[in-house]
Amino acid sequence: MDRRFLNERVLCDPDEARDGALQERNKPKLLARLGALFGWTSGQVLGDKPLSLGPAVQGIRVRGADPGRLHVEYARSMARILGRASRRCGATRGPGGLDALRESMTNRSGPPSFAQLVDRAWDSGIPVMRLASLAFRSACLRGGGGGPAVVVMSADRTNETGLILDLLRGVHCAGEGGECVHAGCAPGGACRAPADEFAYDALLRGDADGLFRMCLDRCAARDSGVGRNGLPALVEAAMDVAPGRDVRPDSLACYAMDRLVGGMAPSRYPAPIRGLQKHIRDWPAVVSDALLARADLSAVNRTELALLGGAVQAGYAHRLPVLSAARHARRRGGGG
Repeated sequence: MDRRFLNERVLCDPDEARDGALQERNKPKLLARLGALFGWTSGQVLGDKPLSLGPAVQGIRVRGADPGRLHVEYARSMARILGRASRRCGATRGPGGLDALRESMTNRSGPPSFAQLVDRAWDSGIPVMRLASLAFRSACLRGGGGGPAVVVMSADRTNETGLILDLLRGVHCAGEGGECVHAGCAPGGACRAPADEFAYDALLRGDADGLFRMCLDRCAARDSGVGRNGLPALVEAAMDVAPGRDVRPDSLACYAMDRLVGGMAPSRYPAPIRGLQKHIRDWPAVVSDALLARADLSAVNRTELALLGGAVQAGYAHRLPVLSAARHARRRGGGG
């Protein structure tokens, strides 16, 4: 483990190490938290034998590049802690299968927001948490002991459609009853995975294929085509079709792009599509808000609470400068 991983994710304080060495007073806390995360005793950590991770992590279905066993096992342990804190708030009930999940995600008026879908995931019995940037974007992990599947998000991107897709891929995996790690861009075109179809179907009100064909029809009617120079026409078609069908134009444009060329991450879409995207820079705080509103933190022990609290607190880092600026403005204006 590198020093940054220990400081930011285990000790939950980037300033805990000074001059390249952990302070002596922090070593008991570090040992206790490593034990809670990985099951290592103090003797194992301080001994001269190599430390090992649990073998079960090798069975995870990994999509994309290998996300690193350490990061996955850390995320799984955090999912186990959150799962224990969620048992008393109704998050242990089963999601009711993929059909029930799809209905819960699409049964609404108006295009969904990321915050709304996080709440719907919790309502469906699937807790959601955010961890500081790891070697994967999102995952569905099970901590064992009868706890629920937990969706873990750690993406650096901020565009709302991309975040929703990451979230819904994890929700799909929870409905399947398994575990998965999404480490990068999913394949598109004819190779789109069921999780991606589920995510786009929820985003596009259960009619992703029909809306895609409507976009193609609009392009054909304008005699614009959707070839090498047809991307602006595709965006215009999505902007025309989306409002009448109560879906987001950027989501529809991203799906149409996936169908046409496949495999492209939303952050790499051409400028016409990127210009439609809405960004949520404080989305980690949205996830932390939902967790604090739902989880029963009294259900975990002191060490687990410190680990979970560190992850929640880190989620508010993007919001702190905004709050500080607001307080400063109030003081200058004489407000309370």
